Amino acid sequence: MKRLIRLAMPMLAALILVAGASAASISFTDYVPGPSGNEFGTLNFTGTFVLPQFDASLGTLTGVTISYTSAWQGVSSNYTNEGDGEGEARLLGEFRSRVTNALLITQLQTIPVLYDTGLQVVASGASIGVSALSGSNGPTNANIIAALAAFIGNGNLNFDLVATLLVTNTFEGSFDGTQSAQGRGELTITYDYSEDDGGDPIPEPTTILLVGTALLGLGFLRRRG
Repeated sequence: MKRLIRLAMPMLAALILVAGASAASISFTDYVPGPSGNEFGTLNFTGTFVLPQFDASLGTLTGVTISYTSAWQGVSSNYTNEGDGEGEARLLGEFRSRVTNALLITQLQTIPVLYDTGLQVVASGASIGVSALSGSNGPTNANIIAALAAFIGNGNLNFDLVATLLVTNTFEGSFDGTQSAQGRGELTITYDYSEDDGGDPIPEPTTILLVGTALLGLGFLRRRG
């Protein structure tokens, strides 16, 4: 029995060490133009995302993910045929946004089409348009060129945002009208890290119970043999 216990002790120690090691993650998000996700700015706009570096006191940094999302609301475009006869018109609007930083291999960017009426025949005095559109694009993840050390520290990381409403309208005839839109950008940085235990790890109760049961089973088999 003593020999079995001696053989099982290294296994128990390994399980304790595994139980003491743990992975974790922490995320930070900033918005342009405002500090909350409910604030929108009239396109076009520029701004800077300010996100904190990883605090090394939390543990050892193992990975970084940077994710960008753009959103829009109040998108409208309306034009009236002011000519004497029929005309043709097509209204097309895109929300082009770009995030830049030296830590990224390429610029984070989105170019969602907000509206496209297609080419339509519009009678004299009639209008063509879209209104009250809103939505968002799915998160776009960055390709990071920098080493993990660049993300560690007590300061902040700045990412510049440029957002524009690109309107590409096609008219045949005499048309007059307006377009407007509001948008925002959202940038999230997620740090994956392994937590520092700060001392001898404490085994989880489940781990202790499993190993104890195994030892008792080995002792029972030894006595039967």
